[in-house]
Amino acid sequence: NAIIGGSFKTVIVNEKPYTVYAPRIYTMAGAFSCLAELDLKEGASLKDILLSQKDSDKYAEALSWFIKGDASLKDELSKGTYEEVINGLSESFNLISPQVFRNAVNLTRNAAEMTAKAK
Repeated sequence: NAIIGGSFKTVIVNEKPYTVYAPRIYTMAGAFSCLAELDLKEGASLKDILLSQKDSDKYAEALSWFIKGDASLKDELSKGTYEEVINGLSESFNLISPQVFRNAVNLTRNAAEMTAKAK
């Protein structure tokens, strides 16, 4: 289903519907780069982690990556409520298997650490 576009969710932000398809690697990388500084607490649900961070601009940018494949919808999505954006992100992440998500988060964290180290 993911290959032929049959796996998707519709999210509503600021009374406007957006379709989120199962993300490609490029899309996930863009979204995860927006969320790279999240404090991932063990045992917490993704939605709880997102709600605890309070960075709606980064969340709107990440959601834009899931919807459009770039950050072009960031300003438009920022006009929605905080909860709408979080729900949209949560639905987007639900399209990714948990193991793929964990691997992507680890890769993003490793890449961020490698670029942050002085040589």
